[in-house]
Amino acid sequence: MRLPSIASSVVRLRQSRRPIVSATFLAILLTMALGTPRTAISQDTVPMGSPMVLLHSETNRVLVDISVTNKGQPVRGIEKGRFHIFEDGKEQPVLSFEEQKLGITAPVAPHAALPPNVYNNAPQYPPATAVNVLLLDGLNTPVQDQMQVRKQMIAYLGKIAPGTPLALFTLSSRLRLVQGFTQDPAAIVKAVNNPQEAARPSPVMDTTMEEVSPSKEMIAAGALARVAEMMRQFEAENSSFKTDMRMTITLQALRELARYLGGIPGRKNLIWFSGSFPVSIIPDPNALMLPDPSSVMRVYEPQIRAATAMLASARVAMYPIDARGLLGLSILSAEKHRFSNEVGSNGQPEDLGAATGQFVSDIASNHETMRQVARETGGRAYINTNDFGESIAQALADGAHYYTVSYAPPSKLKDGTYHHIKVEIDGGSYSLSYRGGYFAEEAKKPAKAPENTLIMEAAQFGAPPATQVLFESRVLPADAPDIVAGPKLADGPAGSLAANLKPPVKRYVVDSLVNTRTLACDADPKGTRQCQLEVTLVGYAADGKRLNFADRGMTLKLSADIYKRRLETGIPIRTVIDLPSGKVFLRIAVRDVAGSHIGSTEIPLQIAGK
Repeated sequence: MRLPSIASSVVRLRQSRRPIVSATFLAILLTMALGTPRTAISQDTVPMGSPMVLLHSETNRVLVDISVTNKGQPVRGIEKGRFHIFEDGKEQPVLSFEEQKLGITAPVAPHAALPPNVYNNAPQYPPATAVNVLLLDGLNTPVQDQMQVRKQMIAYLGKIAPGTPLALFTLSSRLRLVQGFTQDPAAIVKAVNNPQEAARPSPVMDTTMEEVSPSKEMIAAGALARVAEMMRQFEAENSSFKTDMRMTITLQALRELARYLGGIPGRKNLIWFSGSFPVSIIPDPNALMLPDPSSVMRVYEPQIRAATAMLASARVAMYPIDARGLLGLSILSAEKHRFSNEVGSNGQPEDLGAATGQFVSDIASNHETMRQVARETGGRAYINTNDFGESIAQALADGAHYYTVSYAPPSKLKDGTYHHIKVEIDGGSYSLSYRGGYFAEEAKKPAKAPENTLIMEAAQFGAPPATQVLFESRVLPADAPDIVAGPKLADGPAGSLAANLKPPVKRYVVDSLVNTRTLACDADPKGTRQCQLEVTLVGYAADGKRLNFADRGMTLKLSADIYKRRLETGIPIRTVIDLPSGKVFLRIAVRDVAGSHIGSTEIPLQIAGK
């Protein structure tokens, strides 16, 4: 079989990012040194598509989306000269300015059909000034409140005009993409009504407090006070553990949303229905009498700020809506029975006033968290309202019209510190919403998440695709003609768990082409760029059990001329993995080491037994 020449495989891609033809991968194989983990590549391959609007560490500019309202209505036509932007208290020159107006958007156009066995992680979205994401949070919301939210959401969506770009996620034990971006409200309603998406109790929320009923033997032994003390310590630690679980899952979901939405240009409005979660856990005065009060104290504010800064960098504005609705005296009355079952250290029922005070304090903490994530990302929080439809309408209107301002950060240092942003407008009394700041990430030591966490989250079974790093991958068995005709594969098992696989086992080859424009390649004084990539493959069974995993790293040192060509051609990398027969889901994750960004996708495979 005669392979096509490199020149004949070069296909100029238009703005629509046409797919890479399969012949390209044959040409790629000729340029890869498969026997070593670090490869220098200089030949041209197929060009990548148009660049996405992404901010990396090498881009010396900060984008700020600003929503301006007066009495709840968007303010239009404000001139550039009236805007003043400050970083850490010092005014910065405005480099660019644009008023983003909601207009008629084209429908979500599906990508051009990819060649057989070729997949990518490019997001599908409408060409709108802003897109909207609905997040139904069952992890942090009582089931009765989930049902009320869904009922009002369906009623509102029945009235919304077609053309509004919407996507739907749910959160329980993990984040799930239920409906991708659509401009048909009926599609969202259908997804909400799907029995598989029905409201369910949170897997880790406290719903009731068990009554403490010491036995007669305990009382006779004079151990009642000690037993009550032990039970209070146990219940406090159990509650803190469940809150830790909720916090861990929630923050991971927010990071996954940032990575999913990061490849979509423009503003993204995240409308989040939740009972929220506290910024900190500070025990009530009685809890301070526990044998170990420090074991139940938590402070989550740093983790929340890091996650919201990641969302803000992806231009995601959060609109939390308290799914519990209007919280009045009735909810306190409903808690009376729960509090009356709690036993104090003297063996008597807990004081209702103290318990109610702690409950009110917890609600205030939850609301402050919602306000904090809204402030940090440029959105708004909706609290103490039973009209969820109106809240959605206000969030959509608030996020549809905004101003985008950019400036050059005054400090060139990437030291991981947080820099505060402030915006002022001359000649008017307006309500402004914008991101609260950003982290100046270290290129070598990212501040947001350890590398292993980044890979683990992006490679998790069923997680939404990450779009910070864009790529296309051809996935073929090793005995496919195109693979057999190429360079010889290395001998031996492929993958860290290959020895544990039950035969028959089939080898798969994944040839990926990474969009260089979505990488942060460091430059030295001579203009030479260093690009570091890692590709991770994980095979999962249908039940989510991990079957095998493999990864491969690549470091490229490219001259200025070669780097310029790589911006058009992309960077190829090959990985190999052994998989068992049957239904297998192959997760592909591509990590940009320097920029601490990632892309991922998941591919279903039906692997033959022979």
